[in-house]
Amino acid sequence: MAGNAEEMLRRRRTPRDIPVAIPVAITDEQITKTKKIQEFLQGMRVMNAQDVLSDIKHQKGERVGNTCEWILRREEFSAWGASENPQLFCITGSPGIGKTMMSTFLVDELQNKVERAPSKAFAYFFCDDQDQDRKTPIAILRSLIWQILLRRNELFDIIKADFDAQGNTITENFSTLARIFKGMLRDERAGEVFVLIDALDECDRSLRKGLLFSIRELFQTSLTTQTGKFKFLVKSRPENDIMEDLSGVGTRLLMNSTSVNYDLSMYIDSEVDRLAKRKGYTPELKEMVENTLKNEAEGTFLWVSLMVADLEKEHIM
Repeated sequence: MAGNAEEMLRRRRTPRDIPVAIPVAITDEQITKTKKIQEFLQGMRVMNAQDVLSDIKHQKGERVGNTCEWILRREEFSAWGASENPQLFCITGSPGIGKTMMSTFLVDELQNKVERAPSKAFAYFFCDDQDQDRKTPIAILRSLIWQILLRRNELFDIIKADFDAQGNTITENFSTLARIFKGMLRDERAGEVFVLIDALDECDRSLRKGLLFSIRELFQTSLTTQTGKFKFLVKSRPENDIMEDLSGVGTRLLMNSTSVNYDLSMYIDSEVDRLAKRKGYTPELKEMVENTLKNEAEGTFLWVSLMVADLEKEHIM
């Protein structure tokens, strides 16, 4: 079993076959460029974003009913997606309120949107302060660049000079990656690019100052130059440095108990139904558990999930 796990991890961190678009009629120069793109992508050694998303969905469970869909009806979200100019949309909320579940829903929504429009691209990243590969600004930029380059091979032109001179050592330098990332977003060949970063507060606090500055600079500069057509959606706890460094740029939405009340109620109903069937609750006990969870949850999915886990262990006489 350990060997299988090791092999699976190796495959995820070092993809063997990078799907790079190859022209139908190719020249020697194009073949060389394609090989360089493959070498660059493989050398970045990023975790496949789709694998990370699948792991999170498995850990958190499937979305219940039409939960999370309220965000699609918010004016702030609609304006963010429809704008012709670069846009930053920050969604903040306290721990356990459902931000990451909302992010998994939005990833699916944005992926569907991009798949229907070849002129659009999408990249996303889920930060995790317990995983070294998901907690640093360099890891974030590597993954976002990797995903965009897979869809827009022509943007390798922005990377080529640095790669020819330094090879994959450029992926170890934050400033170089930030410059490349900005160049890709501002290049007209990129088209409309959507970027989602979940749990930015779990990016290493001692390192994230530069990332926050780069995000802020990206949108402040774009306000004056109007270059690029990119949309950032950032999810985070309302930590002081993030709130301060991103203040004054973009739109902000607070997820609170009022905004998630319907979703939480649906989640509790689903979990209690499952518990009642598994544990053989009487109708009276089921109603009592349901009401208690709804009255005590205070808008926190995490608390409900912990209580349900405890109830799973209880033996009903």
